[in-house]
Amino acid sequence: MIAQEVFEVLKNAQIPNTEIIEISHETSGTYKHLKDLPPFVRIVWKSSFGEGSEIYTEIWLPDDWHGLFVALGNGGMAGSLLPDVHVGYVRRGIASVLTDMGTSGGYKRGVGNPVVWKDFMWRSTHLMSEIGKQIVELRYGKAPEHSYYVGGSTGGNQGLSMVQKFPYDFDGVIVGVPASNRVFLHTYMLWNHNHLRKPDGRVMFTPEEVPLITDAATKFFQLKGDGEQGDNFISYPYCGKDTVSEFLDFLKQEQPGFTEEQIEALRAVYEGPKDPVTGRQIYNGMPIGSEIYACGILDHQKEEAPFFDPFKWVFGSDYTGYEFDFHDDLEKFSDCLSGELNANDPDISEFISHGGKLIEFSASSDPCVPYPDAMRYCERVQEKFGGYEKTKDFYRWFLFPGMDHGNGGRGANSIRGIDLKDGDWLDMIRRWCEDGKAPEYLTAARYENNELKFERRIYPYGSEKFPIQDHVPTCDEYYLLKK
Repeated sequence: MIAQEVFEVLKNAQIPNTEIIEISHETSGTYKHLKDLPPFVRIVWKSSFGEGSEIYTEIWLPDDWHGLFVALGNGGMAGSLLPDVHVGYVRRGIASVLTDMGTSGGYKRGVGNPVVWKDFMWRSTHLMSEIGKQIVELRYGKAPEHSYYVGGSTGGNQGLSMVQKFPYDFDGVIVGVPASNRVFLHTYMLWNHNHLRKPDGRVMFTPEEVPLITDAATKFFQLKGDGEQGDNFISYPYCGKDTVSEFLDFLKQEQPGFTEEQIEALRAVYEGPKDPVTGRQIYNGMPIGSEIYACGILDHQKEEAPFFDPFKWVFGSDYTGYEFDFHDDLEKFSDCLSGELNANDPDISEFISHGGKLIEFSASSDPCVPYPDAMRYCERVQEKFGGYEKTKDFYRWFLFPGMDHGNGGRGANSIRGIDLKDGDWLDMIRRWCEDGKAPEYLTAARYENNELKFERRIYPYGSEKFPIQDHVPTCDEYYLLKK
């Protein structure tokens, strides 16, 4: 049980720019709809850094604590505290913390407000680490033995921001499907939207047509020798610099009813956004074979581009995006947000200096955060530190075949490490940080109705078994250097 005096210390904790707004000791085994929980203290606090700034953060502190602190990533444009994410950790005796990233009030507080932009991308994440550790020490009388971060998508962006901006926050970091080149990822989504949905509301593809594209893509890559015989998904959706044109020629044969306008819309989506004046590649394109998934073609054909909030932050609440100039307006958009939202710096020397370990992964059929951008980041880190052999002791990136945005899809839907001791991402990063057991490979598998459909090893990028790929189009260096 928690002593009353400790409870009072927690309730009255004095933290700059922060107030404790909720605190409870949950002992019944049930919290809201969640059951079979061990006793834990739940604390919610609000931090503010100026007009419009409201960052909410929640921590769960198990009575039977095993010395670990885990910060968790949010998703999309965040805006919520999600109690379900803490359950697995509190049951394992681990203190866990999550932030709403300062966006619980929706996009409007961010319109023209750089304070909220900072809150969203890095300040909220650093604070949940810094304040979370303070509260852990108040609760237990000692600091965590080890601190870890686990997050995907926006959470992946948060993790890389911490590795680059606050390298001493965590001992080990798991970064999944990271939206780390964020300004230009949002530009990619607007580009797709503007090519797939016209200002009058007309869309390029019906819900019945989209699966025909993905099926044709799977057939095309199987004929190219992708993956293994019998796969109904694409492991690696590039086979040379002319892949897009070759596939579109194949698609016209498979689906002769598609119009030239539809084919050219797909070409723009697959090739990715380009600056119309300089020709620079702004971001990579949508992976061929990912059309049917969330944030694929149908989501880009909705009334508003996916995750459109940052454009409203910069251009105003009534902005539609159809008037966006991919040269002049892109410069303004980038100048406003790149320094706050992007996490592109390959120099992670300080993170390495204290023994930090980073595992990153992407999914080959992810249209929401296409993997080539993360692949390019891995290449840049390896270039910075002298190649795979020099970086493998602190950083490894993996690509999972046929997987959608961190899960789902026709391909892998289960991930584990070398053996059953690596049952989840936290196990994997702990074994590396605490036991020196690096992930020489990971295991991708697919289960349907508890039946194993396939299982195969996935090796880190840059290694002998997954060498550097030089034919995948990615963001021009000009944009990667934006501050």
